[in-house]
Amino acid sequence: MEDKLIEKTYDLLDEIKSTPAYQGLLTLNKQINADEHVKQLITLFKTSEAKYNDAKRYGKHHPDLKQYKAEFQKASYELFRHPLVKQYKVYERELNTLLETIASELAAIVSPRLSVKKSLSISNLGGQSCKSEVA
Repeated sequence: MEDKLIEKTYDLLDEIKSTPAYQGLLTLNKQINADEHVKQLITLFKTSEAKYNDAKRYGKHHPDLKQYKAEFQKASYELFRHPLVKQYKVYERELNTLLETIASELAAIVSPRLSVKKSLSISNLGGQSCKSEVA
């Protein structure tokens, strides 16, 4: 029984990996990793995010909080408006929706009382604030 369940799980994984969203993520991941400009945007995003998150720990009393927030917002805007990253995020949302649907349906089959956590983030392009880096 357990072997059959594992085999069916791998079949499901193969189906998921054959979707346009998953294949698109793989292709874009390669393109993003080969694009120096996008890599610079990601680095700038992560650096500004770290500074901003560190300053937020001290709240409004941190002397550079507004500056770090502005830098983080600008870096975020620049990164997520890049065409490769925008398309990556589209595929990521599609794949997340598929995974959430599968998890919800499995939970409903097992027991109607089971609940499934939504927003199962699959990547982290960027940093912790956006839950998104190329996986």
